[in-house]
Amino acid sequence: MSRGAGIELRIHSFNTSQSRYLAWPGDTLESKEETCVRVRAHGLTYQPSTDWSDWVTVETGLIQPKDYSLYLRKNFDLNTKLTHIQKARLYITALGLYGAEINGERVEDHVLAPGFQSFKHLHVYDATEAVSRGRNAIGILVSQGWYAGRLFGHIEKRDFRNLYGFRIGAMCLLKVTLSYRTNVHIPSDKTWSSSFGPLSDSQIYNGEIYDSGKSPL
Repeated sequence: MSRGAGIELRIHSFNTSQSRYLAWPGDTLESKEETCVRVRAHGLTYQPSTDWSDWVTVETGLIQPKDYSLYLRKNFDLNTKLTHIQKARLYITALGLYGAEINGERVEDHVLAPGFQSFKHLHVYDATEAVSRGRNAIGILVSQGWYAGRLFGHIEKRDFRNLYGFRIGAMCLLKVTLSYRTNVHIPSDKTWSSSFGPLSDSQIYNGEIYDSGKSPL
Protein backbone atom coordinates (compact mmCIF):
# COMPACT_ATOMS: atom_id res chain seq x y z
CA MET A 1 0.00 0.00 0.00
CA SER A 2 1.36 3.43 -0.96
CA ARG A 3 -0.13 6.86 -0.19
CA GLY A 4 1.99 8.74 -2.73
CA ALA A 5 5.41 9.15 -4.28
CA GLY A 6 8.23 9.12 -1.76
CA ILE A 7 6.01 7.67 0.98
CA GLU A 8 7.01 4.37 2.59
CA LEU A 9 5.28 1.24 1.30
CA ARG A 10 3.35 -0.69 3.93
CA ILE A 11 2.24 -4.32 3.95
CA HIS A 12 -0.78 -5.50 5.98
CA SER A 13 -1.87 -9.12 6.44
CA PHE A 14 -5.32 -10.58 7.14
CA ASN A 15 -5.76 -14.07 8.55
CA THR A 16 -9.19 -14.69 7.05
CA SER A 17 -10.94 -16.56 4.27
CA GLN A 18 -12.86 -13.42 3.27
CA SER A 19 -11.84 -11.84 -0.02
CA ARG A 20 -13.90 -8.64 0.26
CA TYR A 21 -15.42 -6.18 2.74
CA LEU A 22 -12.29 -6.16 4.87
CA ALA A 23 -11.67 -3.15 7.08
CA TRP A 24 -9.16 -0.60 5.78
CA PRO A 25 -5.92 -1.58 7.54
CA GLY A 26 -3.89 1.62 7.23
CA ASP A 27 -4.10 5.09 8.68
CA THR A 28 -7.43 6.84 8.28
CA LEU A 29 -7.80 8.39 4.84
CA GLU A 30 -8.91 11.98 4.44
CA SER A 31 -11.70 13.15 2.16
CA LYS A 32 -10.75 13.20 -1.55
CA GLU A 33 -7.46 11.40 -0.84
CA GLU A 34 -5.88 9.00 -3.32
CA THR A 35 -3.83 5.94 -2.40
CA CYS A 36 -2.57 2.89 -4.28
CA VAL A 37 -3.03 -0.72 -3.22
CA ARG A 38 -2.22 -4.18 -4.51
CA VAL A 39 -2.99 -7.58 -3.00
CA ARG A 40 -1.87 -11.18 -2.98
CA ALA A 41 -3.39 -14.32 -1.46
CA HIS A 42 -1.58 -16.93 0.62
CA GLY A 43 -2.63 -20.57 0.55
CA LEU A 44 -2.70 -23.06 3.37
CA THR A 45 0.47 -24.65 4.70
CA TYR A 46 2.80 -25.80 1.92
CA GLN A 47 0.58 -24.15 -0.71
CA PRO A 48 2.06 -21.39 -2.88
CA SER A 49 1.03 -17.75 -2.71
CA THR A 50 -0.29 -15.82 -5.68
CA ASP A 51 1.67 -13.12 -7.44
CA TRP A 52 1.05 -9.51 -6.49
CA SER A 53 -1.87 -7.96 -8.35
CA ASP A 54 -1.47 -4.80 -10.40
CA TRP A 55 -1.57 -1.51 -8.52
CA VAL A 56 -5.08 -0.06 -8.15
CA THR A 57 -5.80 3.56 -7.26
CA VAL A 58 -8.34 4.08 -4.47
CA GLU A 59 -9.97 7.49 -4.11
CA THR A 60 -12.19 8.37 -1.16
CA GLY A 61 -15.35 10.42 -1.42
CA LEU A 62 -16.49 13.12 1.01
CA ILE A 63 -16.34 11.75 4.54
CA GLN A 64 -17.06 14.64 6.90
CA PRO A 65 -20.09 16.99 6.77
CA LYS A 66 -17.69 19.94 6.70
CA ASP A 67 -16.47 18.79 3.27
CA TYR A 68 -19.54 20.01 1.38
CA SER A 69 -22.34 22.58 1.32
CA LEU A 70 -26.08 21.91 0.60
CA TYR A 71 -28.98 22.71 -2.13
CA LEU A 72 -30.32 22.23 -9.27
CA ARG A 73 -28.47 24.02 -11.77
CA LYS A 74 -25.27 26.02 -11.52
CA ASN A 75 -23.34 28.01 -14.12
CA PHE A 76 -19.64 28.56 -13.49
CA ASP A 77 -16.54 29.75 -15.32
CA LEU A 78 -13.16 28.06 -15.56
CA ASN A 79 -10.78 30.81 -16.60
CA THR A 80 -7.81 28.64 -17.48
CA LYS A 81 -6.05 30.58 -20.23
CA LEU A 82 -2.64 30.06 -18.65
CA THR A 83 -3.19 26.50 -17.46
CA HIS A 84 -5.12 23.35 -18.34
CA ILE A 85 -7.57 20.99 -16.67
CA GLN A 86 -5.87 17.93 -15.18
CA LYS A 87 -8.93 16.19 -13.76
CA ALA A 88 -12.41 16.78 -12.39
CA ARG A 89 -14.36 14.79 -9.83
CA LEU A 90 -18.05 15.03 -8.94
CA TYR A 91 -19.02 13.90 -5.43
CA ILE A 92 -22.79 13.55 -5.17
CA THR A 93 -25.75 11.99 -3.41
CA ALA A 94 -29.45 12.76 -3.11
CA LEU A 95 -32.48 12.34 -0.91
CA GLY A 96 -34.28 10.52 -3.70
CA LEU A 97 -32.88 9.47 -7.08
CA TYR A 98 -30.60 11.74 -9.07
CA GLY A 99 -29.30 12.22 -12.58
CA ALA A 100 -26.39 14.63 -13.04
CA GLU A 101 -25.20 16.39 -16.20
CA ILE A 102 -22.31 18.73 -16.91
CA ASN A 103 -22.61 20.76 -20.10
CA GLY A 104 -25.41 18.45 -21.23
CA GLU A 105 -23.30 15.30 -20.79
CA ARG A 106 -24.47 12.64 -18.36
CA VAL A 107 -21.88 12.17 -15.62
CA GLU A 108 -22.85 8.91 -13.92
CA ASP A 109 -22.84 5.61 -15.78
CA HIS A 110 -25.87 3.98 -14.15
CA VAL A 111 -29.49 4.75 -13.29
CA LEU A 112 -31.51 4.82 -10.05
CA ALA A 113 -28.59 6.35 -8.16
CA PRO A 114 -27.82 6.46 -5.30
CA GLY A 115 -29.86 3.29 -4.98
CA PHE A 116 -31.61 1.66 -2.06
CA GLN A 117 -28.95 2.35 0.55
CA SER A 118 -27.85 4.91 3.11
CA PHE A 119 -28.29 8.35 1.59
CA LYS A 120 -25.27 9.60 3.57
CA HIS A 121 -22.92 7.82 1.16
CA LEU A 122 -21.61 9.92 -1.72
CA HIS A 123 -20.70 8.63 -5.16
CA VAL A 124 -17.61 9.93 -6.93
CA TYR A 125 -17.44 10.25 -10.72
CA ASP A 126 -14.69 11.18 -13.14
CA ALA A 127 -15.98 14.35 -14.84
CA THR A 128 -12.74 15.34 -16.56
CA GLU A 129 -14.11 14.97 -20.09
CA ALA A 130 -17.32 16.85 -19.26
CA VAL A 131 -15.83 20.16 -18.07
CA SER A 132 -14.11 22.63 -20.35
CA ARG A 133 -12.46 26.02 -20.32
CA GLY A 134 -14.75 29.03 -20.05
CA ARG A 135 -18.47 28.81 -19.32
CA ASN A 136 -19.83 25.56 -17.82
CA ALA A 137 -23.14 24.38 -16.39
CA ILE A 138 -24.01 21.55 -14.04
CA GLY A 139 -27.56 20.28 -13.61
CA ILE A 140 -29.18 17.66 -11.38
CA LEU A 141 -32.62 16.08 -11.73
CA VAL A 142 -33.98 14.59 -8.50
CA SER A 143 -37.06 12.38 -8.09
CA GLN A 144 -38.66 10.71 -5.07
CA GLY A 145 -37.23 7.21 -5.51
CA TRP A 146 -37.11 4.95 -2.48
CA TYR A 147 -36.58 7.94 -0.21
CA ALA A 148 -39.97 9.64 -0.57
CA GLY A 149 -41.80 7.78 -3.35
CA ARG A 150 -44.67 5.34 -3.10
CA LEU A 151 -43.51 1.78 -2.45
CA PHE A 152 -45.44 -1.49 -2.64
CA GLY A 153 -48.67 0.19 -3.77
CA HIS A 154 -51.59 0.22 -1.33
CA ILE A 155 -51.55 -2.47 1.35
CA GLU A 156 -54.32 -2.59 3.95
CA LYS A 157 -55.34 0.98 3.01
CA ARG A 158 -51.86 2.26 3.85
CA ASP A 159 -50.04 4.52 1.41
CA PHE A 160 -46.37 3.61 1.65
CA ARG A 161 -44.88 7.03 0.84
CA ASN A 162 -42.17 9.07 2.49
CA LEU A 163 -40.67 6.16 4.40
CA TYR A 164 -37.42 8.06 4.91
CA GLY A 165 -38.41 11.70 4.50
CA PHE A 166 -40.66 14.23 2.80
CA ARG A 167 -38.31 16.74 1.14
CA ILE A 168 -36.09 15.56 -1.70
CA GLY A 169 -32.83 17.25 -2.60
CA ALA A 170 -29.28 16.76 -3.79
CA MET A 171 -25.86 17.50 -2.38
CA CYS A 172 -22.67 17.61 -4.42
CA LEU A 173 -19.22 19.03 -4.88
CA LEU A 174 -17.44 19.39 -8.21
CA LYS A 175 -13.68 19.55 -7.74
CA VAL A 176 -11.62 20.64 -10.76
CA THR A 177 -7.85 20.26 -10.53
CA LEU A 178 -5.84 22.57 -12.76
CA SER A 179 -2.13 22.42 -13.46
CA TYR A 180 0.20 23.40 -10.63
CA ARG A 181 -2.24 21.55 -8.31
CA THR A 182 -4.69 24.46 -8.17
CA ASN A 183 -8.18 23.29 -7.21
CA VAL A 184 -11.51 24.90 -8.09
CA HIS A 185 -14.48 23.80 -5.95
CA ILE A 186 -18.10 24.13 -7.11
CA PRO A 187 -20.32 23.09 -4.16
CA SER A 188 -24.09 22.79 -4.02
CA ASP A 189 -25.26 25.90 -2.17
CA LYS A 190 -27.81 28.73 -2.24
CA THR A 191 -26.36 30.19 -5.45
CA TRP A 192 -27.90 27.33 -7.45
CA SER A 193 -31.19 27.71 -9.34
CA SER A 194 -34.08 25.29 -8.83
CA SER A 195 -37.45 24.78 -10.45
CA PHE A 196 -40.14 22.24 -11.29
CA GLY A 197 -39.49 21.02 -14.84
CA PRO A 198 -41.58 18.97 -17.26
CA LEU A 199 -41.08 15.81 -15.19
CA SER A 200 -43.56 16.57 -12.42
CA ASP A 201 -43.72 13.08 -10.93
CA SER A 202 -41.45 10.06 -11.24
CA GLN A 203 -42.18 6.91 -9.26
CA ILE A 204 -40.45 3.54 -9.30
CA TYR A 205 -43.75 1.62 -9.29
CA ASN A 206 -46.25 4.23 -10.53
CA GLY A 207 -44.43 5.57 -13.58
CA GLU A 208 -43.91 9.20 -14.58
CA ILE A 209 -45.93 12.33 -15.34
CA TYR A 210 -44.28 14.49 -18.00
CA ASP A 211 -45.59 17.90 -19.15
CA SER A 212 -43.89 18.79 -22.43
CA GLY A 213 -45.22 22.35 -22.15
CA LYS A 214 -42.82 23.09 -19.33
CA SER A 215 -39.16 23.70 -20.01
CA PRO A 216 -36.38 22.78 -17.60
CA LEU A 217 -33.90 25.34 -16.32
